[in-house]
Amino acid sequence: MICVLDASAAIEVYLNRPGSKDIHEHLRTANLVVAPDLYCSEVSNVFWKLLKADQLSREDCESGIDTCLNLVDDLIPMSELSQEVFAAAIANNMTAYDMYYAVVTRRYNGRLLTMDKKLKEAGKKMKLRV
Repeated sequence: MICVLDASAAIEVYLNRPGSKDIHEHLRTANLVVAPDLYCSEVSNVFWKLLKADQLSREDCESGIDTCLNLVDDLIPMSELSQEVFAAAIANNMTAYDMYYAVVTRRYNGRLLTMDKKLKEAGKKMKLRV
């Protein structure tokens, strides 16, 4: 199984929150884990927010970034997806940011791992495995 990991799911795993159990299992059994390269900036931004909110130390944030980036085997360049993402964003009334993950999931016939409720709903509407 190919899994597409978004930042919300990766953060859940790093912080070992209750919702991470299923994500851990999918990651453990996946043959390949991919994400659009947008993933890198999203992960970094989440840890920046956690640092600014005094929820994690700088060292923990740096460790978290490394851990989350190491969960992904292959990053897909956004430039290869932009037109398809634009069309999907219009069709699903979702942000292009979210549609990058959905489009990668569709292209790879994978399973989308996300904690984002709107993205889950859009993925189901697109008939993706979520």
